[in-house]
Amino acid sequence: MNTVTQLVRDELNDDPLLGLLFSSKVMNGRAMARRLRPIIEAKYGEKVGLDTIAVALNRIKSSSEATPDLFSRPKGMYLAGTHNNLAAFNFPRGTTGSETIPDSVRYYVQTTGSSEHTVIISHEDAHLLNKAKALRSLSNLTAISIRLPDDSYSQEALFAKLFLVIAQTFISVVEVVSTFNELTVVIDSADYTKLHITLSNYLGN
Repeated sequence: MNTVTQLVRDELNDDPLLGLLFSSKVMNGRAMARRLRPIIEAKYGEKVGLDTIAVALNRIKSSSEATPDLFSRPKGMYLAGTHNNLAAFNFPRGTTGSETIPDSVRYYVQTTGSSEHTVIISHEDAHLLNKAKALRSLSNLTAISIRLPDDSYSQEALFAKLFLVIAQTFISVVEVVSTFNELTVVIDSADYTKLHITLSNYLGN
């Protein structure tokens, strides 16, 4: 029968995201143990304490080659603002129905890919779009904006750090919009508190 330590090691190897979070020190040991406990108990066949899993994680960490802290917080980053009650509409490229959006709308952003066009707009202003052309739509969304350092374009792995921090919340991201010095993540409003706390802890604000 496999030991708890072996089961934990196997799970970290089998789940690339958990393994990366573990090695990068983005998720602390207690949080990792809580995440792993239901899986380990199912494979072990009986109850396993959080402390037992935490000890197993420490054994694995101490026996592994030290991993550089690639995900330390870059300077000059902070939460820049939040926009609630948004809706997203996905259109075929060239048929957005958004040509007459006035400057007075509460929130409006659009992104264009090779075959699709997405519009994110305040729910109150959604009537300004020709929604009949939309391929799909989502409502009850929230956008969280992060101010990036002025030299963000030259910083290696900057977005990798942010997305790994976001990944530890295990929530779905609806859309990501960026400029040179700002990153906006659009999520379901039900996930706002979890992501806001995680980002605040990481960014220090």
